[in-house]
Amino acid sequence: MAEFEILDHTADAGVRAWGKTREAVFEHAAWGLYALALRQKPQGEAEKLAFHFQAENRESLLVRFLEELVYLLYTRNLAGTRFDLKLNSDSHLEAGIEFQRIQPQDLAGEVKSPTYHQLKFEQQDDTWLAEVYFDL
Repeated sequence: MAEFEILDHTADAGVRAWGKTREAVFEHAAWGLYALALRQKPQGEAEKLAFHFQAENRESLLVRFLEELVYLLYTRNLAGTRFDLKLNSDSHLEAGIEFQRIQPQDLAGEVKSPTYHQLKFEQQDDTWLAEVYFDL
């Protein structure tokens, strides 16, 4: 079962992602991004990259993480397929991400960037929830 859903918005699209941990929400938001941007799952040889993200809070950290995924998708034709994420605090994320190459025809359309419009990342009972919108 997917732990994200696509949110419609005028001229934009959003992703609502949830999980038992904050790291799960980051991963599920990434899957939502790829659901918006790709026609099919990437195939081929995998390449693993390591990242260290910093921001002033968890909402900004989520935007920074998704910005990097959008950048790699459209500049290097790489889509994440496995995520090893460790949130050290609400402002620091370490990520080991396995990527696979996509072909230009695999893109469903252009997702330009995540925005701060209606951005949220909060805990509701025992579940973490985030909503983020993307410029299209």
